[in-house]
Amino acid sequence: MIVSWGYRDESGKYKNLKYATGQSVNPDKWDKKTYIAKGNYSSSINNELDNIKYKVNKIFNKLEGEVITPDVLKTELDILMDRVKVVSKPKKKKELIRSYLVTYIADMESGKRRTFRDPLKRVSPSTIKNLKSFRVKLGNFEKATGKAYAFNDIDMKFYTQFVMWLGERHAPNSVGKTIKQLKTVMQAALDDDKHSNVAFKKKTFKVTSVLEDKLALTDDDLDLLYKANDLSDHLKIARDLFLIGCFTLQRVSDWHKINKENLRTLSDGTKAFEFAQKKTGTKVLIPMLDPRLEAIMKKYDYNPPMMPHQKINNYIKIVCRKAGLEEKADRVTTHTARRTGCTIWYKEEIPMPDIMAVSGHKTETEFRKYIRMEKEEAAIRISKHKYFINRKA
Repeated sequence: MIVSWGYRDESGKYKNLKYATGQSVNPDKWDKKTYIAKGNYSSSINNELDNIKYKVNKIFNKLEGEVITPDVLKTELDILMDRVKVVSKPKKKKELIRSYLVTYIADMESGKRRTFRDPLKRVSPSTIKNLKSFRVKLGNFEKATGKAYAFNDIDMKFYTQFVMWLGERHAPNSVGKTIKQLKTVMQAALDDDKHSNVAFKKKTFKVTSVLEDKLALTDDDLDLLYKANDLSDHLKIARDLFLIGCFTLQRVSDWHKINKENLRTLSDGTKAFEFAQKKTGTKVLIPMLDPRLEAIMKKYDYNPPMMPHQKINNYIKIVCRKAGLEEKADRVTTHTARRTGCTIWYKEEIPMPDIMAVSGHKTETEFRKYIRMEKEEAAIRISKHKYFINRKA
């Protein structure tokens, strides 16, 4: 089909459109004067040719008043004739989780990405370290399964396989921590529009944890440590720092903040340390009530020396043995201090909300994980409650 409508290009040359009708006929069966087919089967050919001519006229009516070029006409005809090739959109390349983690962690280290709770606060080094550890675990799992995982691959089947694999290599709470990190990364990537997979939000996609048999010292144990003699200078420093942790209920990462700079006097004359905890940014106010704590602080003019926590871990075990706590010595770590302080205060019936205000725990569930109380201790404590004493009377 040749369509001419008086169009001239920029050089003034006449242009028409040659367009394939898609029909064919023996030349003997074609009438060159009327431009129609003759003979058998001609009706269907002629009907199709009339249809094309109708569509050409329809296009001209539609584009009346506009400049119609051969390319424009061909494009419009292709659309009406359903000859437009459907170009499939290229599939969006799946972003691998470990590839995302590279940028995710780098942004945290540079300060480009801040904490969820406080957009002004940088992510702590410990959190970044844990994410790097998670990346290694995921990489090892990918090697074991022979597959690199993208965000859309994270479903209940993945969860089951990953948890089982982790369980063969790590303690239960470590497994739970890894799943928690996975959920955090999935949520961050979802917020960054990297995927739309929400399978990780299912209740069955849960973070598991067990109550570990971790040690809490008694107040008598702390007395033995406080009074321990025959200690070298580095053992004394480790002992004093550990006791500061016990008496203030703080993590080892915050022990260096318990100093003169953060000391203030409350309205009733009580001295207290006030600062924001490193891990969570929670502001705490710690009253200095235990005379042993005050004595230790005075010894260092309220500015205790610093010591790497791994050295404290090593030295405090030696101090425990010298203090007569041989059976507990190997189980004592810097984290024992925080757990010990929380447990002692709880057993002394200091209200839980008040203890949590000092320790910085956000939820009662998390706080209760720190309490170490034998069943018999709990039973005796309940038996001495005024409710039951009044019943006996």
